Amino acid sequence: MKEDIKIWLRRHKRDRYWLAEAVGVKKRTVDNWLSSPKEIPVACQRLISNLMAIDAANAQQQAQDKAIVQNLVLTVPEATFEAYSRAALHHHMILKEWAIMELDNAAQEARAAALALLAEDPAGNGTFGQGKPHAASPASIVPQGV
Repeated sequence: MKEDIKIWLRRHKRDRYWLAEAVGVKKRTVDNWLSSPKEIPVACQRLISNLMAIDAANAQQQAQDKAIVQNLVLTVPEATFEAYSRAALHHHMILKEWAIMELDNAAQEARAAALALLAEDPAGNGTFGQGKPHAASPASIVPQGV
């Protein structure tokens, strides 16, 4: 836990003075906890864990707030739309959930294919040992952020 506390303090640009004040002890006590084999009292461990959990929840919320909503509009024939709807219903999902699942699966498959190509062409130049570029070079297949 001590290493986790040190990392947490650095990540949040806090020092041991801040932690001491937050926990209600002297800075020297925090120094002793983090720099010696002395155990942190259980009550203080709980308090520190709660502070860390609050920061983690806040960071997660900020990440969600920053997420950019993307919209995708598909124009398909009615029969295709009905087929999509039946597939979603078969999976006990609404159409939007099913479409996201299928797109995620396709992206994962594309990534796996790209990684397989990279194994054949570690330089990533798209030649795969034949001296001429391959149409499906890894750079064209690996989706960003997947």
